Amino acid sequence: MSIVQLYDVFTFPDGRPVPVSALLEIGNQTDSNVEQELKEHKPTGMIKPGLSFGDTLTHFSQNYTNFSGRARRQEYWYMYLWHIIFMLVPFLIILWCLFTLVPAFALAVRRLHYVGKSGLLLLLSFIPIIGALILLFLFMSDSEKIENQWGPSPKYE
Repeated sequence: MSIVQLYDVFTFPDGRPVPVSALLEIGNQTDSNVEQELKEHKPTGMIKPGLSFGDTLTHFSQNYTNFSGRARRQEYWYMYLWHIIFMLVPFLIILWCLFTLVPAFALAVRRLHYVGKSGLLLLLSFIPIIGALILLFLFMSDSEKIENQWGPSPKYE
């Protein structure tokens, strides 16, 4: 057996590695503590599934003025796509713009929180071209797995 087969595939909640041999022999274990820990174990660093394209619109309307917390890339770019879709319908443009003005700012602030930046960086949008490019880079960036001052990552919770 190789070392990879024996160690470091899973970890217990306290960080100790669980050997693969223990995972394969779980049915034969007599130690109830090890068995219980293996049953309750959740692999670390797993990516939590995001919202579907349709659910994003519902989530967006429920967080209408929520400027706290964090927003995943998927949530931000799906809403951007919804904006484009609604802008293609001529009679909905004004209504859609009025309806989404505040929530779009809230989503952008939560997206900046997701990458560990302050929402005040939205003021960069007033700097022609350079500000937009900086914000585009930040909106496209992924988050760290760790919790920041705006809460835990919705992607890795």
